[in-house]
Amino acid sequence: MTMKPKLSSGDLTPIATRAITEVLAVQLKRVAEPVTPGDERLKEATGHHLHATVTLTGERIVGAVLFQVPVEFATKVAEQLLGSDVETDDSKDVTGELGNMISGLVKGELSSAGYHGTLGTPTVTLGSRITLHAPADSELCTTEWSCEGHLLSLQIQLSHPHPAA
Repeated sequence: MTMKPKLSSGDLTPIATRAITEVLAVQLKRVAEPVTPGDERLKEATGHHLHATVTLTGERIVGAVLFQVPVEFATKVAEQLLGSDVETDDSKDVTGELGNMISGLVKGELSSAGYHGTLGTPTVTLGSRITLHAPADSELCTTEWSCEGHLLSLQIQLSHPHPAA
């Protein structure tokens, strides 16, 4: 069996792009536009955010998908989906579900490329924006998005486990 080369962050960017744009368009009927890394809006992305983190574990890859949204965006989405005023827990649930759908699409594309894995249960936290830092032996893809004036972030961090001796 021929082993595929390791994934790079360049391989992950189109996967991240397809995952977030598809979930927002299909599930929420919303458009996400990419934000370039030097965009001044990123410096202003403060305030409380909800973070949905989903782990991915496989024989050839391990890592996580981190989807972050401002609380205000999560509340609007929860109200859209649930049809009424919502509580913080509703916004957390919706953020976790969006993170799970995005992670599922990421997993599907990685599996198609020969990197099979299992997704963990989404963990949702509240706090400031998080920037992942990749260890030397891993890849990190960070994509930033604007959706209806809100800045969203999708980060994928993957490493290739060393085979057992």
